[in-house]
Amino acid sequence: PYAIELISFEIFERWGGRVFFTDNAFGRWDGYHKGEPVNPGVMLWRVRYKCQGIERSAAGSVTILR
Repeated sequence: PYAIELISFEIFERWGGRVFFTDNAFGRWDGYHKGEPVNPGVMLWRVRYKCQGIERSAAGSVTILR
């Protein structure tokens, strides 16, 4: 069995400003930043985690629709 440990999960707006961060595997983003809903568009995400003691990362994008 594989054990995965979350290091961090982040979401960034298109200019690179971070709008969400968590290091809790059960953390959730509600689509808001500083109390306001984010604008529709493309956001970037990055996750860092450990699998079998090796640190890894992955990144991608998500489109926000309202």
